[in-house]
Amino acid sequence: MKKEKRRITSFIGVWLMVIMLAASLAACGSGDDAKSEESSNENAATTATDTSDGYALAQKDEAARANTEVPSVDQTASGIADTAAQAEFHRQVIYTADLHMQVKDFAGTRNAIDQLITKSGGYLLSSTENASSDRLSGSFSIKVPAKGFNTFIDAINKLPDKKLDKSIKGEDVTEEYADLTARLKAKEVAEKRLLSFMENAANSKDLVAFSNELAKVQEEIEQIKGRMRFIDQNVDYSTINIEMYQTLSGQDGSEMDLDEKKGLMTKASNALHKSADMIVTLGRALVIIAAFLLPILPIIIIVGLIIFYIKRRKRRAKPVTVITPQQNDPTPPANDNLE
Repeated sequence: MKKEKRRITSFIGVWLMVIMLAASLAACGSGDDAKSEESSNENAATTATDTSDGYALAQKDEAARANTEVPSVDQTASGIADTAAQAEFHRQVIYTADLHMQVKDFAGTRNAIDQLITKSGGYLLSSTENASSDRLSGSFSIKVPAKGFNTFIDAINKLPDKKLDKSIKGEDVTEEYADLTARLKAKEVAEKRLLSFMENAANSKDLVAFSNELAKVQEEIEQIKGRMRFIDQNVDYSTINIEMYQTLSGQDGSEMDLDEKKGLMTKASNALHKSADMIVTLGRALVIIAAFLLPILPIIIIVGLIIFYIKRRKRRAKPVTVITPQQNDPTPPANDNLE
């Protein structure tokens, strides 16, 4: 019995020791877990902070790089322009003609010009017509295909009953067009980069910055494209400016110049008016001279009277010399020949 009690007691003691040991191990394990959890949380927080700060810095660097990359792309435009200049650009020349015409039949010539415009495939850009008692005039701006520019000028030159003065000039815009092409490529590259930056933007601030920069680049792209369209249109269609006039005819139906239209009475009237104008001008000049001499006229009169009085007294004081004629001597002259 005693042996069984000892066994039971030892068995219970062993189990108690095992339970106590397990409890102490569990307490140590929980403490270590808490410490490790705290340390892991701290490390996680630190890592998160560092990551967010680093990401923000990366975004700022990215934004700064974007801002610097846009002008850097512009700086490469010169290199692209050199490459584009080496390419085979066909010559871009804008032709403009200015024609000054005196015609006998304004309406007929106008209809002939309209037919030439339709035949050449061009169009009337603007027109202005004026009429007065002795003159009909008009201004026309015409666009014709560049290939038919010389043909149109030759057709105008063949119109009857006219006097024609013409001036033709061409503006070579090949270099400008090549530069615009290079700038457009550079701006399109910058646009693509800004779009990619916007897709990777981490916050609204960076997104707004990229969006503003993108708007500027897109505006410049539209300006470049607009200028290129303007050049293309003016190269494809040349401009012809026509100034046309007709002096109206007299009652007999024959056209007369302005000088021939004036009759003898008109010319005589003009001569009379000119003579009257000369007399009026001379009278005005005399009045001006009199007004100028009026203040000093009394002095001139006084000085003149003094001079006249002095000369008169000198004439009176001068002695008068009386010349008497010689009397004939009755004595005859001696004769030397007498002996």
